[in-house]
Amino acid sequence: MKGMGAENRKPMVSQYGSVDPAPAQSQGSVESWSSTLVDENVPMFQRMRSVFSLRNHGSNEACLALCTGFSASSALLRHELAYVLGQMQNDVALPALIERLSDSEEHIMVRHEAAEA
Repeated sequence: MKGMGAENRKPMVSQYGSVDPAPAQSQGSVESWSSTLVDENVPMFQRMRSVFSLRNHGSNEACLALCTGFSASSALLRHELAYVLGQMQNDVALPALIERLSDSEEHIMVRHEAAEA
């Protein structure tokens, strides 16, 4: 896209039909992405890249790794986790989503997305 103005660039659309706020990583493993996801010392952008990498991987293992991210202190990250789990439509995520929805102390944005999922 060198030499093209910003108005000519089209955002990348994921296999799930969404334009993600951070690009998935093309290299890595479920284990490494999971480790990055739960590390509160890693910048949020890198953690979000791991979210979309795990979602795109699509396995049960990746789905369960995403569920471990609900321990994050960031409500925005927990919201994004619920959103991508909804995109994945994997039954292994149901217990974690129900737990988020049932937790009256959880941020309403996260609970809403868990209900949508």
